[in-house]
Amino acid sequence: MTQPPISQPSEAPYSPDNLPGSKPPAQRLQQARQRLRWSRQGLADLLGLKHATIFRYETGSRTPTQEMVLWLEALATELETALHRAPPPR
Repeated sequence: MTQPPISQPSEAPYSPDNLPGSKPPAQRLQQARQRLRWSRQGLADLLGLKHATIFRYETGSRTPTQEMVLWLEALATELETALHRAPPPR
């Protein structure tokens, strides 16, 4: 008896980047950077990259790693949360 061929899934495997309505990594990276009010140069310095690399990530001519995007989004969220909890300056 012959086994039927194994069919390949028609959809890409799970990833936050391919969920319906998810934003492209370039847009997510830029929005997270802007939420932190960092310049491209400031982010590049923090990550040990060149300004041009951050520019290419944000314009989509290069793709940032998923880890970089998630890290920056998490950092932005943590800082925003801390700022909202902090008492106002006197």
